[in-house]
Amino acid sequence: MKKIQLFVLIYILILFSSCVYANDLGYVVDTDITAFIDSSPINSYNYKNNTFIIAEDLLNYGFDVVWSESERSLTINRKNKVFAPFVDEFINSKKNAEIGKRLFEIYHTDIKTYLDGELILSYNVGGRTIIGIDYLYKYGICSYDDAKRQYYVDILGMEIENKEQKVNTDDVKTVTEKGIFEEGKLVYGIRNTVRHTRFGDIYKTETGDFKNNKIVTYTDDFMAEHIKTTSYKNGDLVSFCINDDSFKFGIKLNYKNNKDKTTDRYIIATGEKYLTISTLDNEYLNDGFYENGKKINGILYKNGQKLYEGELLVESVGFDNGFKGFSQYYDKLDAFMIYANGYTDQNGVIYYFDKFDSVYYEGNVVNGVAHGYGKVYNKKNGFESVKEGSYMVYDNNKSYTNAYKNTALIYEGNFKDNLLSGRGALYHNGIKIFEGEFLNNLKNGHGRCFDVTTDKNGMDALVIYYDGNFVNDVWQG
Repeated sequence: MKKIQLFVLIYILILFSSCVYANDLGYVVDTDITAFIDSSPINSYNYKNNTFIIAEDLLNYGFDVVWSESERSLTINRKNKVFAPFVDEFINSKKNAEIGKRLFEIYHTDIKTYLDGELILSYNVGGRTIIGIDYLYKYGICSYDDAKRQYYVDILGMEIENKEQKVNTDDVKTVTEKGIFEEGKLVYGIRNTVRHTRFGDIYKTETGDFKNNKIVTYTDDFMAEHIKTTSYKNGDLVSFCINDDSFKFGIKLNYKNNKDKTTDRYIIATGEKYLTISTLDNEYLNDGFYENGKKINGILYKNGQKLYEGELLVESVGFDNGFKGFSQYYDKLDAFMIYANGYTDQNGVIYYFDKFDSVYYEGNVVNGVAHGYGKVYNKKNGFESVKEGSYMVYDNNKSYTNAYKNTALIYEGNFKDNLLSGRGALYHNGIKIFEGEFLNNLKNGHGRCFDVTTDKNGMDALVIYYDGNFVNDVWQG
């Protein structure tokens, strides 16, 4: 009996020690640090207060990653001048890091990992291999920006560090190129263009392999309210995105060209795909060449799911003329309305193809147009467009508190045949600026106009500066 007890005790000790051995390396945890290789984002993690990446992920960034079963080894190498823009896994994704959250358990492994022929420290996480991103110093300039919580590996920058630089200046622009030239043309490197106008400078930076059309382009255009954009071009595949300081991870994609010569378009604010059309049609729409009533074929989506496929109609909609009720605050919103005659839905959607792909309608849809009750949104300001708080409304010397609405909401009310008709309300930054009657897109009938001020308690407040009748958008009296 004692022998059996001793055997059981030894077995338990062995089992306990093996569990300790398996777990004593700890866990890979979540991090708010984002990492980039030559401007393309790569998933990153924290292990013992250092930034790690999955070795196998490097396949998407111009590296060769080769596994040898016989040698139990993982070999990582990279050829020179291999610029590989990669964003597909990060399209309209947002990193909500729970710092310190356990993601993977670290295990001992007999696998040896070699980077550029040198044995490096690596760990096993569920059949994959993690390595410290710092090891990539062999290939690129590694830097960390603590203010942005971003880690950069600039491989192209190291490759052209001692290469030729050319500067060309005229009255219109200054172009600075650095890298490898063939027959006087830049084929691999960086091109910075500063276009001079009497109103200010427009900046564009192009980085990559110009010979093989693999380029990442950044723009900062004061004429577009300093909206910064980035395009990732890998041959015929193009991803175009709007940059936003509030967006720290992934790509806020505007559109992406596909291999089958179609283009997917996305709502910037939500990241949802809303339209698939031919790449040629997409180019025409981008350039604003379509006339009213143009017919194209395509697919409409709702909440990311296909809702209609077939013939679509394109109508030019200027929110300063087509929807005059919006003109006071939205006079720059010119767009194309994309709709389908065969689409009717009590809880439908209509999209307006504009610079930000962020204006859309939700509500009753009859034969493709707004008819009945609905809401119009403009969500160009980010993934979340909700402002917390409340404001005071002063009405006939009485006051009451009203909560902020979704700051993306610009109209809520009734439509008839795609026109504002019936009772409705206009909003600006979540605060009501008008409520009353509309007819054929114009204020007609009784209505009240509100002005935003600050009350004695420092709260946002509304005062009624007109309460009366309107005729064709003009108040009477």
